[in-house]
Amino acid sequence: MKHTLLLALIMFFQTVFAQDKCKYEKNEIDQFTKSKNVVTEWTDFNGSAEIHASVKLQRSDNNYILFFACNFTTSIKDGMSVDKGQEVIILLESGDTVLSHSNESIQCVTKYRPSFNGNFDAEVHTNCNLSSEQITKIKSSPLKSIRVYMKLPTNAVSKCDLPPKKKKVNVLIDLITCIENS
Repeated sequence: MKHTLLLALIMFFQTVFAQDKCKYEKNEIDQFTKSKNVVTEWTDFNGSAEIHASVKLQRSDNNYILFFACNFTTSIKDGMSVDKGQEVIILLESGDTVLSHSNESIQCVTKYRPSFNGNFDAEVHTNCNLSSEQITKIKSSPLKSIRVYMKLPTNAVSKCDLPPKKKKVNVLIDLITCIENS
């Protein structure tokens, strides 16, 4: 009995503390359709001198969309893109993978950076749908890496692997918890 009570208290405090960490762009119920729409704020999960990545999650009823933003330095001026239907793969610490596809074609935006050896700052955004089954799988294990494929000006495809910082391996689990507890 004591163990059950202790476990219930731990779960309660985890939910309370998780809600304190949750930040939302949108958390509303449509007054016409009564459907709930929740969008978390962008959360950084990877950052270094070469690449910086963040994610956010949206849920409308039982439809989930995962958004990615990635900033990096490149020698390629323009012509990079993430095409509609391009694979997005989420690798979990358990070894499981979750495969989805980009919802839209998005051109990479570049800005010249004269003080950085003639390279360009590049920014790319994409998003993909996730099913309830995929959400359940992601909740079962910390994140190991996210792979996004980008098309280069030569039409070759390059992979961009985005492993999280050690403190951010639970970023997707935390976002899902925020969405579910909103």
